[in-house]
Amino acid sequence: MGINSGTTVRVLLLLFYCFWDKPLNDTSGIVKISEDGNLQILNGEKEVIWSSNVSNAVSNTTAQLLDSGNLVLKDDSSGRIIWESFQHPSHALSANMKLSTNMYTAEKRVLTSWKKASDPSIGSFSVGVDPSNIAQTFIWNGSHPYYRTGPWNGQIFIGVANMNSFVGNGFRMDHDEEGTVSVS
Repeated sequence: MGINSGTTVRVLLLLFYCFWDKPLNDTSGIVKISEDGNLQILNGEKEVIWSSNVSNAVSNTTAQLLDSGNLVLKDDSSGRIIWESFQHPSHALSANMKLSTNMYTAEKRVLTSWKKASDPSIGSFSVGVDPSNIAQTFIWNGSHPYYRTGPWNGQIFIGVANMNSFVGNGFRMDHDEEGTVSVS
């Protein structure tokens, strides 16, 4: 077991956002890989305040911060990624990260707002994909739609005023065979 990163501080700063509703109040936090292979953060009393909670984790795992900023938990035996931070977005969208909704399971990957500028706990607003009828991106205030982009036409979100294909360049909306609609 081990944490494989050139800069441990980057891992700790990244992980801060994994447990913003249970913040550490001092510098006594510990990042470790548990006996069951999950990545964990413990407070000064050695209580788990966050875990990757992989149900099929293996005991021989390594955490690695990739150049993309994606923190991954790997099975050392196979090299298979068993958990990755990009599958659990918080408040910022990075390159290669996807916001998605599965039409069959209703599983959503959304970005959430901070409660206020000085309080990173989960706020009222979220942004994600709504595949109902025509897939488009929504901003919700709680569970109520606040804003929608309109459908993606392959180049732009047609409901965004003054959006041109240059602005839309880099955005992509995909539908897969498992029912997941994603924007990246």
